[in-house]
Amino acid sequence: MEVVLVHDDVWVVHPIHPGGHVFFIVGVLAGDRIDQNGATDVLAAKEAEQNEEAEKQALEKRIREIWKQIPCLTNENAHPERVMTPEFKKLYSTANGNAEYSGDMDLMEQASFCIDYQDPTPGAKIVWIKIDSIDGDNARATVKYSDRNVPQPHKLKLKRINGVWLLDDFDNLRKNCRQVINMTAA
Repeated sequence: MEVVLVHDDVWVVHPIHPGGHVFFIVGVLAGDRIDQNGATDVLAAKEAEQNEEAEKQALEKRIREIWKQIPCLTNENAHPERVMTPEFKKLYSTANGNAEYSGDMDLMEQASFCIDYQDPTPGAKIVWIKIDSIDGDNARATVKYSDRNVPQPHKLKLKRINGVWLLDDFDNLRKNCRQVINMTAA
């Protein structure tokens, strides 16, 4: 007797050996639902989950590196342009140049960004980083920064260029820079 599973239907066949002996063969033909959610699928899902977690950890580490380049009023060693995408850097530089040329302090403040507009205290630190999403070469994150025991959340947009994550927006700085450029256009 041969048992065959075809699309979840069982067929039984009784072959007889030419010598008169009956032999039993159980065969299974690959059907639509054979091996679905099997060991290979579970391992692949676990590996994908581990890869996603590793990518989030690497991005969190990179955000901490980027954060060191975000200026506060007394940090002359900060160089945000080093960690910005080329497009964001150009927008930021243009808005700052226009604002400075205008001499309007409000515009200058609008076109700049600081972690804190005062001197950071020695205990100032990142409280947590939450990776909100990673979609290919684009990511969004929220950074909660605490200075003087007043946690401030900041929204970051990042873009991966040539394998390196770069800052593509900080809170609403892109929007602010566009407004400054539009207001100072001659």
